Amino acid sequence: MGGKKNEMKFLYGLLILSIGFLPVLMKRPPKKDWLFAYMFNAITNIILDKWVTSSLLFFVLILSC
Repeated sequence: MGGKKNEMKFLYGLLILSIGFLPVLMKRPPKKDWLFAYMFNAITNIILDKWVTSSLLFFVLILSC
């Protein structure tokens, strides 16, 4: 369908768009707290996802040998 290049372009576009909206969202003080909480949640989810998937992949590779 789209291919890996189109997916990467889409993801980079979303990254740039979200970084562009960051200053606009930071102007309102109550939303700052929620934004920081959301960013912390997103970053920890990414770290845990990398850790779990690499551990799971390693476990599957050991079982398949």
